[in-house]
Amino acid sequence: LPCAALDGAWEALLYDTPLQSLLLAYVQAAQLFAAHGVRRALIAWNRTVMLHGPPGTGKTSLCRALAHKLACRAAPTYPHAQLVELRAQQLLSKYFSESGTRVAQAFAAIRARLAAPGAFVIVVIDEVESVAAQRRSGGGTGNAPEPGDAVRVVNALLTELDALARAPNALVLMTSNLPDAVDAALLSRIDLMLYVSLPSRRAAYAILASCLAELVRCGMLAPIVPPLLDARDLDLLAPS
Repeated sequence: LPCAALDGAWEALLYDTPLQSLLLAYVQAAQLFAAHGVRRALIAWNRTVMLHGPPGTGKTSLCRALAHKLACRAAPTYPHAQLVELRAQQLLSKYFSESGTRVAQAFAAIRARLAAPGAFVIVVIDEVESVAAQRRSGGGTGNAPEPGDAVRVVNALLTELDALARAPNALVLMTSNLPDAVDAALLSRIDLMLYVSLPSRRAAYAILASCLAELVRCGMLAPIVPPLLDARDLDLLAPS
């Protein structure tokens, strides 16, 4: 990072709520806490964010765009920013006890990156419920802990996140389609949870307009005459 493929991605994302400004404000606060040496023993601050909501709402795209935006902003302090994406298929194994080992290896590699001079590492854990599901089953009357490797994976992930939280040059972003399925201990470590909803009619129209404008810019469509309506005109013509 910065990555040419992500140039303009931040500005291209359109939401009905101020998700982007909230994320930037959170990161700014995290950087201030680190710069002033705020003690985590007194104020819990894990540098961890979760974006949750229905599939297809742009949660992963927002994480990548945020990483690119932060890399551009932090370049004077952290000239070597990196984005690391972790997915369930990378961490989970069908072989007993291997999943916990994969988690440990993945985060060991992240810590090695963090140790480099001028490094800033943004970690994205996509669909975190696949890796950190509730350690208690919903069936039966005893609500007993689930046996097997799944518990070890969650324990390993929690341990690694706790260690990563002490690094001032790390940020963890998670996405989830099913936040209720995520282990409670992991949820307690998240500083900020933001809901990413499906776009409203106004947002969907703005997204369509931006796509058409890009096709016009590339010469794939003739200029649109008359110009497309803006969202306010759309509301006047067809109020919801």
